[in-house]
Amino acid sequence: MIVLQSFFLNLAFQINELRNIFKILFFITFFSSSCFLYSQNQKYIKKLHTESLQFFNNEDYQKALPILIELDSLEAGNFETKYYLGVCYLNSSSKDKAIKYLEYAIKNNESSIPADVFKDMGEIYLQKNQFTNALNYFVKYQRITPQFDQSQSNISTLLENTKNAKKLFKDSVDVKIEKLDKKINNDIKSEYLPIISADDSHLFYVSSIKFKNSASDSLKFIMHSIKENGNWKTPQVLEFEVADNQYELAGISSDAQIIYLKFNNNLYLGNLSGNKCINIKELKGINSEYWEYFISGTPDGNEMYFSSNNLGGLGGRDLYKIVKKEDGTWSTPKNLGNKINTALDEDFPFIHPDKKTLYFVSKGHNSMGGFDIFKSISLGKNIWSKPKNVGYPINTTNDDLSFSITANGNTAYVSRTQENNSYLNDIYKVIFNNNVPLTLVKGTILAGTPLKPIFAKLRVIDKELNSVVKYVYNPNPNNGKFLLIFPPGKNYDLIIEAEGFLPQLVNIYVPNQTYFYELYQEINLKSITSLGKIVGEQVTVKNTFYDINSISDSISNTIDTITKNYNVLLQIIEDIINSTDSLQKNEISFLSDNLYSVSEKNNKSANKDYSNLLNLINKAISTTDSTTLNVLEKNTIYIDKTSQSYFYAENKMNKLVPYVINFDTIFTVQPVNTQIDKESEHIIPNLSVTNIKSDSIHVNKITNDIDLNILSSENKKIILSYTIPYEQNAISFSEKYSYDLVEITQLILNNEGLYLDINGFTETGDQLNVHGSILASRVNAVIGKLLAENISYNKLKSSEFVNSKKINKIDLIVYEIIDYENKNKNLLEKTVQNKSQNLSEFIFRIQLKALIKKEESDSKLFNGIKVERIYHNGLYKYISGEFSDLQIAKEYLKEVKKQGFEDAFIVVFKNGSRLEQSEAIKLMKELELN
Repeated sequence: MIVLQSFFLNLAFQINELRNIFKILFFITFFSSSCFLYSQNQKYIKKLHTESLQFFNNEDYQKALPILIELDSLEAGNFETKYYLGVCYLNSSSKDKAIKYLEYAIKNNESSIPADVFKDMGEIYLQKNQFTNALNYFVKYQRITPQFDQSQSNISTLLENTKNAKKLFKDSVDVKIEKLDKKINNDIKSEYLPIISADDSHLFYVSSIKFKNSASDSLKFIMHSIKENGNWKTPQVLEFEVADNQYELAGISSDAQIIYLKFNNNLYLGNLSGNKCINIKELKGINSEYWEYFISGTPDGNEMYFSSNNLGGLGGRDLYKIVKKEDGTWSTPKNLGNKINTALDEDFPFIHPDKKTLYFVSKGHNSMGGFDIFKSISLGKNIWSKPKNVGYPINTTNDDLSFSITANGNTAYVSRTQENNSYLNDIYKVIFNNNVPLTLVKGTILAGTPLKPIFAKLRVIDKELNSVVKYVYNPNPNNGKFLLIFPPGKNYDLIIEAEGFLPQLVNIYVPNQTYFYELYQEINLKSITSLGKIVGEQVTVKNTFYDINSISDSISNTIDTITKNYNVLLQIIEDIINSTDSLQKNEISFLSDNLYSVSEKNNKSANKDYSNLLNLINKAISTTDSTTLNVLEKNTIYIDKTSQSYFYAENKMNKLVPYVINFDTIFTVQPVNTQIDKESEHIIPNLSVTNIKSDSIHVNKITNDIDLNILSSENKKIILSYTIPYEQNAISFSEKYSYDLVEITQLILNNEGLYLDINGFTETGDQLNVHGSILASRVNAVIGKLLAENISYNKLKSSEFVNSKKINKIDLIVYEIIDYENKNKNLLEKTVQNKSQNLSEFIFRIQLKALIKKEESDSKLFNGIKVERIYHNGLYKYISGEFSDLQIAKEYLKEVKKQGFEDAFIVVFKNGSRLEQSEAIKLMKELELN
């Protein structure tokens, strides 16, 4: 028993030993296997590292990306892998996926991250509308970048973009944006550059097939779709007469019958025939040795706007305009100026069918990132309103590269990047939600001196539709107040027929809006008199727009009152419209002319409707009280005052403008354009000498230089003639004529467009005395009197005539210049046409003296001429004037020499540095030859 027990104990011990041995063997085997597997895994990871880095360093991010994703799964938390992954996504179509990897890398090892990554992160956050994060990264990038690094200007732009985006995002515009269906947009293609016809019936755009994950195009097609029953038909590839073509879309005419194309950086046009572009011709007058990009024209084909990087622009691509001349040729391209163009790029002009509203894209102004869409209103004479960003969500923080809008302003088309692929674009429709499409014009017409109410008849014409506006209510003859109601976003012509005055034509542009505005308009008519004679008439128009929605919270205690007034006013307007609509067409016409006289007859039932309407109109005019107006006065969105004079001609050269309304023709004076905003009032292109007196010379900026010596009688509309008779051998004239001269001077001073001829006549034998010419003395005495009254010397032209008859007199002829631009080319235009020399870098100035001793600029030595002192070649040199035109500089030199500076001469500056005189003389000779 004991032996058996001992056997089992021994067996159990041996089994336990075997178990321990198995455990040891298992551990050894497992450890060896793990070491082997770990070793193999490390080799694999190292291999992945090597492969990914090879692709990464060769900038083949597409191939590096999947390897890095696998690496990240094998060694989570590796800083380098996270960083490389982030950079690969930065260079892909899914840039926002870079954020989590780069944020990790920056958090764990910020000091080793290249500076550009912070800029890239800021741009991604900007595109995701995360403005605080974007600003933080841009500021960080700015701090670690050297102060004078070129990228500092770029980061300043990005910071400004972000601030603009934050504001525009907050003040979003009320629009609906819809992606066009799959007939137009294709998931694997890129659709962009949509251009629409004015009536929204034709759509042209570009479709391109892209290389995978690449920003490069492989194939491009111009597509054309026609709208049928409110839907776009399946688009067709636009065909050409030559199958193998490389034309690109550059624009279309408003009726879609002309296609503008781009080839070899030049612009062409062709005609649309079905779905084929035929008769392709180069656009003359536009193409240059530089690049031309996109183009848009007015419906009448008389004005074209295009983009170009032509020399002499403000930087990058600029917008230009050409105008068709009477002979069918095009004018020289004119830069739209610094109101539109910036130091950055402007592109894709789109002129609205109204011929005044210009849409374009720009990286400048208050862009919210890359190219944004802007609009500006033409105010005439190459003057533009301050460009306005069309706002978010039409604009985004990505590049918004085109904008095309229908004539009625209800629908526009844009392209933007796809959500899941930044390399591809789709086309979207923008629908504008105009909540209250009404503008109310409350006005007053007064006439005479002093101003008082006058009987007047008003007509308003919608220029787009060429139709008479229905809701127009003539002035009350007792107080001169009138009322107009019409839709916004249009151009209107207001014709005023007032007793004792010629019909006046006032152009009104009502800004587009999404809520209710009021326009207050004051119109004053006055006669212009001189020497007891009515010589013309003047109309002054003051427009003020009030925007109720812009009133500051600081006056919130008044807002409730204003809002109540406006709610009442809107109801009154609705009642006025309903009351007018209830009348027959002939009644409305009769009412328009006889509203107040009919009501005053008080014929009870017969005039019940008229009286009710009159009461509503009076309510509308008086609804906004004086307290409200004082508040609104501080919150105007638009105010301007424009005056225009019309003079009656003694020589029967009165030119009235025929204006056809339906079958009725009214002859009006030249239209008054009331679209000048205060920021655009003083745009002046060049310097010239004006207002030359005997004791001083002033250099002022003016818009034109007119040579009075080359005017013909056809250019002169004579306003007033006046004669000063002389006794034989007499030089002076009586005090009576002196008073009359002062009155004539005031007429010219108060009316910028008037000039004066001084024609002296004397008989043979009365032309010389001991002092020289008696006639010259007479003329000089008259000129001296005029100059003493501050009339500008360049307003005057004198002539002397000797005759055999006993005629001793001076005739003064006050006139207005007409048709000057059509018959005479001024000196500035001749200089601009000199294409052989770029003159923008040259400035011509007049050197009066060169002295060893330094004199003050206001020294009496210079006879009151404003000079600048420059130290040059060991001498102090005193220089006056500053001209971009050599001929104008020469005219100024003549006047300087008349002041006693016989040794004065022209000096030339190039880019701020003075040329040696030998170079200057050579340059001036070349310019004269050209």
